[in-house]
Amino acid sequence: MSVHRKDCTNFKHLSEVEPNRVIEVNWTGEHTSSFIADIQIQAVDRTGLLADITNTIVNSKVSVKAINARTNRKNTATIQLSLEVLNTEQLEKIMREFRKLTGVIDVYRNRN
Repeated sequence: MSVHRKDCTNFKHLSEVEPNRVIEVNWTGEHTSSFIADIQIQAVDRTGLLADITNTIVNSKVSVKAINARTNRKNTATIQLSLEVLNTEQLEKIMREFRKLTGVIDVYRNRN
């Protein structure tokens, strides 16, 4: 048995060629170790944007491992974060909170 992410090329090929061999699985239960998730936020730049993002992180009890912010000529801010989270639920929750912030255009996870 092999486990693949849905965006894995092997999974995509297998699901097209032999769909009867594919089953969906979900991980549940307690995780004993945290992991680093790379997040990118795009937003209309404004005074207080970075403060709102860092306050969201603090309120979510998540640790920041790295942060990089820049603004382009069209006044769009790109904030890249490396966050230490306990599980995917915590990650999804903080991403939802980021999306609620004023001026946020997009929030997504970078998977390298």
